[in-house]
Amino acid sequence: MKRKPSNFYLLYNKDLKNYEVEENILDNFLKKYDNENITDFHFEPHEEKVDVKARYCGDLITLETMGVYEYEVVLNKLLINCGYDIVKDFENIDGSFNFQNVNYRASFVRSSEGISCVLRKLRNINDIKVFMEPLILSNVEKLIDQKSKMLIFSGPTGSGKTTTMQYIVNKFKRKRKVHSIENPIEYINPGIIQIVSKIEEDKADILKYILRQDPDLIVVGEIREENFAKLLFESSITGHLVFSTLHAKNVFLVLQRLKMFGIEVRNLSESLDLILNQRLIPRNCPFCQGNGCQHCYNTGKKGFITVFEGLIISKNLKKDFSQGKSINFISEKYKNSDRYIDPLPVLRKFFNEGLISEDQYSNNLSSF
Repeated sequence: MKRKPSNFYLLYNKDLKNYEVEENILDNFLKKYDNENITDFHFEPHEEKVDVKARYCGDLITLETMGVYEYEVVLNKLLINCGYDIVKDFENIDGSFNFQNVNYRASFVRSSEGISCVLRKLRNINDIKVFMEPLILSNVEKLIDQKSKMLIFSGPTGSGKTTTMQYIVNKFKRKRKVHSIENPIEYINPGIIQIVSKIEEDKADILKYILRQDPDLIVVGEIREENFAKLLFESSITGHLVFSTLHAKNVFLVLQRLKMFGIEVRNLSESLDLILNQRLIPRNCPFCQGNGCQHCYNTGKKGFITVFEGLIISKNLKKDFSQGKSINFISEKYKNSDRYIDPLPVLRKFFNEGLISEDQYSNNLSSF
C-alpha cells in the first residue's frame, strides 16, 4: 500500500535517478499555469492521487491529477520556499514565497487523506487597473486631500473590495504617510507601512499605536467588531483619513450596518462622505464570445469588469440620518437624486456591448 504523507516533510530517495527533474516539478507547474486570471491553486489529496484545481475567473476548474509521491516533492519544495524546517513535523501552517517576481501565499492543512494545500497568487499592486467612472474618481480625489473623512468600500465576498481600495491607495499614496492593518496582506504595496493583524482583538491596539505615528491615511481590512468600528470612526473625526471595507448588499445597507455597530450618529455624520459598493463580473472571453474554448479553459470567461454603485453623503442625507430616519426612507429619497451613482446603466452598457453574458447581467441586475 502506498504511504500517505503523514508529516509536512519528505525523506528523499537517495537512489532517485531523476532527482533534478523532480525537484523542478513545482517550478514547471507554476510556469505551465502562468495565467493572470488564475488566482489560486488547490491541491486536494486522496488515497491514490492528488487532484489539482485552480480558481479561474471565480470558477473552480480541474487542471490535472498528480501522483502521491510527485505531490510530496511539491510539498517539500513549498515548505523550503516558505522557510520552514522540513525535518520537523508541523501542524496547520501558512507561509509565503516569491517565484519569478510573483508573490504566493501558501496554506497547509492536515486532512484524513494527507496535506491539503492552497496557493494564492498575490498580484503586484502596480499591475492592478480598476476602471472607475469619472464621477466616482473625482469624488475620491476630493476626499483624498481632506482629513477627518472616511471612505467605505462595500460589496459581497469576492466582489473586489480590497483590490479597489488598494488600487486607490497606490494611485494617491505619493507624499502621504499611509499605514494599513491587514490579515492577510493581499498586495505587497511598497511605500506604505503594512501591518499584519493575526487576530481581530489585536486590531484596536495596533490602531492606537498607528495614531502615534502621524498617519495621513489609515487603511483597514473588513470592519467586523463593534469596539474597533467605534475606534476607527473616532480616529476619523480626530483628523485622519480612513479607508475600510464592509460586507453589505448596497450603499444604503452600509449605513444600517454601521448603525448596528453602535457608532454614534454624530461620528457617522461628521466623517462619512462617500460609500462605494461594487460587483466583480466575469468578462466574456473574446476568442469564443462566452461559449468556451482552450483560451479560457472552456469557461467562456477571461478577466473581470467592475461595476460600481456610489452614495455621496450630502448635508441633507446627514441631517436625515442624524434625525433617525429609517434606511428605507433614506433609500427612497436619495436613490433618484444626483447624490446616488446608479450601477444599472453601466451594467446594461456592458451587456449591450457583449462584454458580459446574459446570465451575469440578469444575476447582477437585482443584486444591488
